[in-house]
Amino acid sequence: MIVAGRVPDLALVVTVEEAFVHCTKCVVRSRLWQPDTWNPDGLAFSPEAVIAHARLDMPVAALQALSETDIRTRLY
Repeated sequence: MIVAGRVPDLALVVTVEEAFVHCTKCVVRSRLWQPDTWNPDGLAFSPEAVIAHARLDMPVAALQALSETDIRTRLY
């Protein structure tokens, strides 16, 4: 599990005993393979949602930059 020379502090192992697909038509209806349907108008882009939910006083670009830095340097 070493990535970029870093060893994770812990790991979570999940064993799936049973999985249910209740409605296979939902896969077709979701249109997941059509990029133009991925972010409908009015749906908040992730940093915007975090800022609104946490009532943060910071610009979206600052939170996005912080997130990208964390992904590169602190993910593992």
